[in-house]
Amino acid sequence: MNHLRLRSLALMLPMLATSCAVHSLVTPLPQNSRIKASATALHEICQSGADGDWLVVRQYHATDNFVATVRNCPFSHAAVLLLREQAVIESTASGVHQTPLTEFIDRSHRILLIRPKWAETTTQPAVVAKAKSLCGKPYDFLGLVGLDVPDRYYCSELVMALYQPQQTKMDRIPHPVAPDQLYYYGKILYDTGSL
Repeated sequence: MNHLRLRSLALMLPMLATSCAVHSLVTPLPQNSRIKASATALHEICQSGADGDWLVVRQYHATDNFVATVRNCPFSHAAVLLLREQAVIESTASGVHQTPLTEFIDRSHRILLIRPKWAETTTQPAVVAKAKSLCGKPYDFLGLVGLDVPDRYYCSELVMALYQPQQTKMDRIPHPVAPDQLYYYGKILYDTGSL
């Protein structure tokens, strides 16, 4: 009897794992639907967001599909919002750089707007200034596997680094920190769901 139960369990585990897996490949919506979804997301982000908030997203790039598949999570990338400038600062393979907000949203399949728990009106100018000062820094490929390389940043490492002065040992931030872990350190203000 126990042998039969073990065999049944062995057959069910792959089915359960597959049913819980995220979609490994996401593709953009048709143009008309995508324009409308992007406009809605932009409006909501502008209404609810502030300088220094995080945008945690699932984007369409092959690297995003890889990250989401390997981590089995719905998010693959993160950036810091510069609402007043209608831009984000993000770290991609080309390094840390500023991107227009509309372009960032248009590349995204799903978006979370997160207010970091350390964000206050008084911290916004320093966060924005630090984000801008890091533009041009290289991408931290080794940081993805937990090796700390100074002055290099992967996406979620970048957004966390902006609030480092406010963080304490009690925050227990993992290394590496993944985009899908960022909501533990803030409040979700808006979620597009799948665009």
